[in-house]
Amino acid sequence: MTFDETLDQAFKARLPLLYVETSEELRLQEAVGRVAGALRKPRALWTWTASVGLVDAEGTAIANTTNPVRALDHALGVEQDAVFLFCDLHAFLGAEHRPGDPAVIRKIRETAADFRGAELSKTLMISAPVRTIPAEIDKVTTLLEFPLPGRAELRALLDSMIQSNADGGVTVEADEKELEQLVQAALGLTMLEAENALARAMVDDARLSKNDVAIVLEEKRQTVRKAGLLEFVDSHVDLEK
Repeated sequence: MTFDETLDQAFKARLPLLYVETSEELRLQEAVGRVAGALRKPRALWTWTASVGLVDAEGTAIANTTNPVRALDHALGVEQDAVFLFCDLHAFLGAEHRPGDPAVIRKIRETAADFRGAELSKTLMISAPVRTIPAEIDKVTTLLEFPLPGRAELRALLDSMIQSNADGGVTVEADEKELEQLVQAALGLTMLEAENALARAMVDDARLSKNDVAIVLEEKRQTVRKAGLLEFVDSHVDLEK
C-alpha cells in the first residue's frame, strides 16, 4: 500500500492524531495536500512552524500563533474540515535527557480528543525528523511511515534538472540506460539530497555522463557517514553491462 493510500484511509477513518517521521517537510506537505484535496469532502491544509506560526489554506499567517498552545487553540476553533500539519512540535515533546513541555503535551491530548468527537473532519499531523512520542499521547497517536522517493520521483527530478539546465552550458552525454543508472545511484536519498548530488554531478565538468554515477554514490556515502549508523559498501556495478 502506498503512503497516499494509507493516508487516505487514516483520513476516512477520522484518526485524530498522526505522526510522520521524516525530514522532507515540503514533500510530505505536497502529499498531504494531494490526499486531503482528493477526499469526497476535501479538507483544507493548514501548516504550523515555530518561526511563522499557523498558516491557513490560502497562505495567510495567523497572528500570535508561534506558540504551539495558542496555535492548537486556534485550530480547535476553525470551522471547516481541515488537516493541521505541525512541523516543529517534536521540540516540545522531550527527549532522552530533556523533559517535554507539559502544557503542549496536554494541549495535544485535548486537541486529539476534540477532533475525534467533532462533527467536522479534522486531523492533527506531526511531522518530525525524529520519533518523539511521549507516553501521554502514545495511545492516541497513529504512526505513519513516509517512504523515501522512488525511482519515478527521482527520474522526474533528474529530467526537470536537465530541462532547467538546457541553456546553462550543461551537456547531456548520458544515454537512456545511463540516466537510469544515475537514478539507481540516487535511490536511498531524500529528494533534497538527490537534488544536491545530481547538481554536483552536473556542475563537476559541465557534463552529465555515466561517469557521474560515481559522484552521486560519493554523495550517498557522505550522507551515510553523517547518519553515523551504517557503513556504505560500494557494489562496483559494471556500467558497461
